[in-house]
Amino acid sequence: MLVFTAPTQAVSIPVSNPSFEALDPLPEPFGGGPFSFGPLTDWVLTGVSGLFRPNSIAFHLPLPDGDQVAYSNGGNILKVLTTTLQNSTTYILQIDVGKRLDCCAFPPYSVFLQAGSTFY
Repeated sequence: MLVFTAPTQAVSIPVSNPSFEALDPLPEPFGGGPFSFGPLTDWVLTGVSGLFRPNSIAFHLPLPDGDQVAYSNGGNILKVLTTTLQNSTTYILQIDVGKRLDCCAFPPYSVFLQAGSTFY
C-alpha cells in the first residue's frame, strides 16, 4: 500500500511583546523593594498578574529571553491573535515557566493554544 500525504509546513505568527520587554524600563522598584512591577503591554490580564523584573534573589539569572517576565498569582495571562489558523500547518507554542526562588508555593498551571472554540 502506498500512501501520500501533503507536507506540513511550519509558519510563524507575529506576536506583539512576546518576551514582555515592551515597557522598558519598568518604574522604580515597588514600595522601595528589590523588584519592579508594572502592566503587561499587549496582553490581556485577569486576576492578579502583570509584569515583573526579578533580581537574582527571585530567579536564576539571566532569564531565558530579556530581563522581564510575566507573573500570575492565580490570574490569567492571555494573548489574542488575529491570525486565522490553517489546515496542514504546524503551530508551536513555546513558553518558559519558572518558580520564584524567594517565596511562594508552585501551584498547578495550564498552558494551551485556543483556535476559535478548540483548545490544543
